[in-house]
Amino acid sequence: MRMLLLVGLILLTGCATTPPSRLCPVAYGSHGPLNKSFGLHHRFVVWGIDRFVGPVSPAVMSAVMETLQRNGQTVIEDARFEQVYNEHVRQHTYGFDDATVARIGKLVGADSILFVVTERGTFEGYYDNSLNYVSGFRLTVTVRAVSLETGDVRWRGIAMTPIPVKNEDAWLRVLAQAAVGRGGCLIERGDTWDNCEGCKRP
Repeated sequence: MRMLLLVGLILLTGCATTPPSRLCPVAYGSHGPLNKSFGLHHRFVVWGIDRFVGPVSPAVMSAVMETLQRNGQTVIEDARFEQVYNEHVRQHTYGFDDATVARIGKLVGADSILFVVTERGTFEGYYDNSLNYVSGFRLTVTVRAVSLETGDVRWRGIAMTPIPVKNEDAWLRVLAQAAVGRGGCLIERGDTWDNCEGCKRP
């Protein structure tokens, strides 16, 4: 009888739903036509918006720019973007939209824009194996690389938290790196993606 109870407890414990010990973002990506210029060096302007508070946090923007640079891309600094906006665009517009960002991008010598969007889902919670109540928000970061020459989307990347989380700032930075990494990972050319290890090239 005791043996049966022990086996039953083991089965129940093994079937309990719990987050993995190592939490990694869940990332997806897609690419436009793989023409000769795809994946080569580009000069990026980065533009971000948070669906909840407005501007994307500096930590997220920094993570995006650092990841682009690690992937061999050039990023136009914010100071240069703001300088051109103040000198050539500000007096002719009342705010920013995609067309305005594209215009400034061309003026500063960029050939691509990376649009960054951060989002927070609804508040959620669950019980772990120790019956502790864990709660937080599901977060998502989406990036979209657009050619300034053609207006076509070069690639997209999206990364989200696997469970509700509380440390939002730290997670948004991780998600930003994963979204850019996944977007630039050329699965069609033999690259492989691992949510914990990132992009692996042959």
